[in-house]
Amino acid sequence: MTVVMLLLLLGVGLIFSSIVKTDTSIPLLINLFAFPQMLLAGTFFPIEVFPHWIQIVCRILPLAQFNDAIRKISFTGAHLWDCWKELGILGIWTVLIYFIAVKVFKWE
Repeated sequence: MTVVMLLLLLGVGLIFSSIVKTDTSIPLLINLFAFPQMLLAGTFFPIEVFPHWIQIVCRILPLAQFNDAIRKISFTGAHLWDCWKELGILGIWTVLIYFIAVKVFKWE
């Protein structure tokens, strides 16, 4: 589970490093990607406190899927196979991110 999330974030890093002009703008892009996810993915407080239309967006985020799977495994004792939905969505995100990364990555 953690490996899939790390691969996804590595792909995001490849995208950001490919589209920026200077190295100093990479942390800004990473914060623009990570901070909304931390707020909206149920990391600090439940997703249910948001309006319904934002909850739909929150459930799509990769960090929300990772949080849900880790909570299932940690708190309910679920097996990794019991998190097939979360793993599937993370897999779709990973494929999408690497598809974009292959398109924008430049060797220089």
